[in-house]
Amino acid sequence: MLRIKTPKDWWELVDAEWVNLSTLIERFTPTPYEKTIDELVREIKGKTSLVRAIEMKENRDWEGLHSIFQNTWGYAPDVPGLDSIPGWLDLCDLCSEIWVFDDRR
Repeated sequence: MLRIKTPKDWWELVDAEWVNLSTLIERFTPTPYEKTIDELVREIKGKTSLVRAIEMKENRDWEGLHSIFQNTWGYAPDVPGLDSIPGWLDLCDLCSEIWVFDDRR
């Protein structure tokens, strides 16, 4: 059952599932030989996806964190059983329920 109805709900899920989410970020974001030049430049400056995600979580930067979640989802292989990985379904919810930050609603 979907739990995200407000920005507060979105952040509570991030906080509650951070260990699993950070593991997914590490597991599924590109390895160095798969990265773009921009990604490599950020990494050289000490800004890996996980480091940036931690900063964005601490700063409550939902747009940046959502972007990293989307990249994590996009790089994950489309294989059976993916949804059984701890935190995967939460990551999917966090990606899809970004509408809670839309000021027009």
